[in-house]
Amino acid sequence: MIPQFIKICTCLLFIFSYWFLPPLHAGNREPIVQLPFKQLVGGVILVQAKLGHNPDTLNFILDTGSGGISLDSTTAQRLGLVTVASDLIIRGIAGMHKTRIVANETLHFPNLTIDSLDFHLSNYEMISQFNGEEIHGIIGYSVLKRFVVEIDYDQNLLRFYSKGSFCYPKRGFLLHPTIHKVPEQPCELRDQEKVSSKLLVDIGAGVCLMLSQEFAKKHLDMTRRKKLADKLIQGVGGTVSMQITVVKKLKVGKYKFHNVPAYLFDDVYQLTTYRKLAGLMGNDLLHRFNTTLNYGEEEIHLLPNSYFREPFDYAYSGLEVCAMNGTLFVCDLAKDSPADKAGLKVGDIILSVDNDFSQNLYRYKTALQKKSGTIGIIIQRNAQVTEYKVETIDIRVGK
Repeated sequence: MIPQFIKICTCLLFIFSYWFLPPLHAGNREPIVQLPFKQLVGGVILVQAKLGHNPDTLNFILDTGSGGISLDSTTAQRLGLVTVASDLIIRGIAGMHKTRIVANETLHFPNLTIDSLDFHLSNYEMISQFNGEEIHGIIGYSVLKRFVVEIDYDQNLLRFYSKGSFCYPKRGFLLHPTIHKVPEQPCELRDQEKVSSKLLVDIGAGVCLMLSQEFAKKHLDMTRRKKLADKLIQGVGGTVSMQITVVKKLKVGKYKFHNVPAYLFDDVYQLTTYRKLAGLMGNDLLHRFNTTLNYGEEEIHLLPNSYFREPFDYAYSGLEVCAMNGTLFVCDLAKDSPADKAGLKVGDIILSVDNDFSQNLYRYKTALQKKSGTIGIIIQRNAQVTEYKVETIDIRVGK
């Protein structure tokens, strides 16, 4: 009787420890450093660091979609950094250009210094306005290849471990992407048919899915869709016009998502074509997992977190709000969109969204994405204050 009781207690203890105790990391070894981060719109990660001998604290986006590491060109000029010409060509959804670099620099996190980094230069003014935060640079492959990086979205913490094999939590799922500076993961999409293709794993993109129009024409049932909603997206090289729709099903590893918002773009610069990708999956989807990036072993581990069952955003207004010098304003307005029909104009100063006068860009963007139906927006135009009623639409239904 007693041995049987001990067996039951042991079993219960095992179940308790499996579900409730924190997972063990890499054989219980401690991280090199643990860093706080901030989530921007779409789950994009903002982390702070210092550059070289400069005392200023700079804002960097952590980005698996970046094949290197970059610095805002205006920031480099302000800091008086020496730049040199290079043959490096930066390719993005909105353009491609040859870039100058800041060579052999050092990045300083609290208790962690990373040296011998070559930063390429890009202009991040529009990205800063879109996020309402001054973006000084983007951290990608040049840093990620040197460590195992654990992203904990529940606690907004990054943990850096030394390279090598890693003891992942038993729960979750281990992906085996191909990594040529950026990770490419086989996935399954279903719309009019089931199709397997590779997607770029891009935690620097605050969207769920971006698919090339070429892929969409072949594999998505465009005939069942009403007029697709238009939207401008900010990317490397500038802004690009896209259409937003919904894909019936996406399977990543063992995880399935239904009715996933997707942006369709004309791949003019062959970002996906030459790598034979369908497109990318971004952090509006990926931040639903606490994620471990192990580039050295070509592994990414996904563990569902508190955001896992968060509903997708289907409301469409056609309005984009940006921030500059503390002022929130309409920076983009899609033609014939609900916001356009309501009478809003590019340049209008936003005073309130849905009776929220906080002047918090993140809250305004979230309200515009999550609320289908009527939403009140108070603006100032030529010293006159006016409230407009915008009838947002559900992209699953159209209008």
